[in-house]
Amino acid sequence: METADVLVVGGGIAGVSVAWELAAHARVVLTEAEQDLPVHSTARSAATYIPGHGSGPFRALIDASGPRFAALPEQLGTPPLLSPRPVLHLADDEQAADRLATRLREQHGEPGAPVALDPAAL
Repeated sequence: METADVLVVGGGIAGVSVAWELAAHARVVLTEAEQDLPVHSTARSAATYIPGHGSGPFRALIDASGPRFAALPEQLGTPPLLSPRPVLHLADDEQAADRLATRLREQHGEPGAPVALDPAAL
């Protein structure tokens, strides 16, 4: 059985970057709870606040944090911490279109949920 010198927990931007840097000097094992890298942590590492992003539990946490983010500038005497940025989800084939349609159905009615655009109306 082989051993590692370092265990990095988390496959987001920070975890993958640290693992890559350390791999030049040590035997590294990178662990991630999700099936794919990086699923949720990249958005948080990039300091984004995107209602409707991620799976149900993550969307609930993101939604719950909105009022706190809105209240902090007044409490701390800082400029606003959030600024609106548009997000556009695209599907480049039928399979991706099906996955996107499923995501839209799952998130329908949630605060900040994405909405479908009608290409004919654009």
